[in-house]
Amino acid sequence: MAYWMMRSEPDSYSWEDLLRDGETEWDGVRNYAARLHLRAMKPGDQGFFYHSNQMKAVVGIMEIVSDPHPDPKDADWVAVRVKPVRPVDPPVTLAAIKAGAEARRHGDAAPEPAERRPGARRGMESGARAQPLSVYAASLTRLARLRSCGSRWRLRSRIDLGVTSTSSSSSI
Repeated sequence: MAYWMMRSEPDSYSWEDLLRDGETEWDGVRNYAARLHLRAMKPGDQGFFYHSNQMKAVVGIMEIVSDPHPDPKDADWVAVRVKPVRPVDPPVTLAAIKAGAEARRHGDAAPEPAERRPGARRGMESGARAQPLSVYAASLTRLARLRSCGSRWRLRSRIDLGVTSTSSSSSI
């Protein structure tokens, strides 16, 4: 299973809209790098719904429920279907994520896990400024940082934030 950060402006399509709709097409992505990430998604992967602009926070967890397919609005691009899994309560703000990155840089926290997800963006993990993508792979470092920010949710994976586990328990 892979994990993805998926960004949307709340005034365009919000977490509440996804809860109301029950499932939606994640379409309209017009960036070549983000398109590659969409193509890499598989049913069962999880996405972190990130509200950009106003709130700047991870507000929910989604599940990818379809294979990548041509975007219905433009067949040169890619879309996937997603459904809500659960809200992230309290939301994990960008400021909290950056504060965790700053603490790690100054030795105030445990070092980041050495294992990284292929395709994860280094700049976003460290809190550095980078060109924002609407969709990108979330590394184990990012997942650990989200969990350390006080959110009350659990990941469903055989990898527990960088430590390989032989248990097959699945919980969110």
